Amino acid sequence: MTNKSNTTKHACYSRIGSFNAGSAGDELNSLDQQVQSMSRFCLLKGWNNFIVYMDAGYSANNFDRPAFKQMIADIKEGKIRTVLATTTDRLSRSIVPFANFLSILKDNNVQFISVEQNIDLSKASMKTVTFPSKLKDKS
Repeated sequence: MTNKSNTTKHACYSRIGSFNAGSAGDELNSLDQQVQSMSRFCLLKGWNNFIVYMDAGYSANNFDRPAFKQMIADIKEGKIRTVLATTTDRLSRSIVPFANFLSILKDNNVQFISVEQNIDLSKASMKTVTFPSKLKDKS
């Protein structure tokens, strides 16, 4: 994690799955590319106060990831106003866990932006999206 201060307002979340033999450099490059993309986005918006949460080698199948857990804790403590990810699959590859994540954000008045997918839940057109407080995964 980088750029952390007591006044952090924006969280940049990056994740890669596993380090496969022979492709570790590509995986690291992917993490770097995610961080660079989100950092550029923040700087273009004039958001100089952001923190990077990075989980390397963790699956998107669950939220049992150290940096992700820390980000959620910081959200609940009111330290975060916006969560950014390059794509939604950096957070979760399944709709129910992702919807539960969005509910946490909504409960804490935190916005979500997917930089590469042009998803910005702070926009008026997206404010009509509602989720139950917690969905159950039936799989």
